[in-house]
Amino acid sequence: MDIEKERERIAKFIKAGLFGLSFVVLASCIFFYIPRAVSAFHQEAKTKEMPIRSVCCNEKKVALSFDVSGGEKKVEEILDVLDEQGIPAAFFMTGDWIQKHPDAVRKIYEAGHDIGNHSQSHKQMERLSKEDCIRQIKEAHKLVKDMLGVDMNLFRAPYGEFSKNILEASRQSGYYPIKWNVDSKDWKDYGTAAIVNEICNNQELKEGSIVLCHTSTKFIKNALNKVVLVLQKRGYSFERISDMIYKYDYHLNKDGRQIQNS
Repeated sequence: MDIEKERERIAKFIKAGLFGLSFVVLASCIFFYIPRAVSAFHQEAKTKEMPIRSVCCNEKKVALSFDVSGGEKKVEEILDVLDEQGIPAAFFMTGDWIQKHPDAVRKIYEAGHDIGNHSQSHKQMERLSKEDCIRQIKEAHKLVKDMLGVDMNLFRAPYGEFSKNILEASRQSGYYPIKWNVDSKDWKDYGTAAIVNEICNNQELKEGSIVLCHTSTKFIKNALNKVVLVLQKRGYSFERISDMIYKYDYHLNKDGRQIQNS
């Protein structure tokens, strides 16, 4: 009988130990894994709330981008400068411009630059429904697909305005929403020196910066040469947006800086 009682006591002790161990494991899951899951959810939510403005990277590289408008001549002048310097860039074009200037679109693509979607007709998309935003994106997409056989995946909304509807429309259409963190302000037409200063001495200029320029502005061609030379002297290289951004497993911080998840 004493042996039986001892066995019962040991069995109860083991059961109590297993219960305690299970409690510890469960508590660990609650305190360690659930907060991480919540954090990942919030990071994913933040990723969907804003466009990419820059990319967190260790290398000193930046990406030039141009919102395209006006005639072909200005575009060709910029392409010549980029070709002479061996610099890639991104060109965001509307469907209307693509239809009017198919030869220029082909030149941009054949030169190895990014072809970006800038909507069909440059409407103020914040005033549109999500369905109309999707339509604006897909109409321009189809034009390039039919012309070049290429599926664009970089979208910049007209005026850089990214509402919730626009962000959702761009992502549902298979696009990365792209803004910028360095504005050349070339549209002010203050002169070559002003553009160079605005870009090269911008407080936001850093590794992974995306620079906004426009093809139709008066001084951008002359400024472009100088910007490239200044930044190269500072150790920067130039990369296409499509090569610089992370395609998956990333989040954005409050400034729209894209950060790869560890």
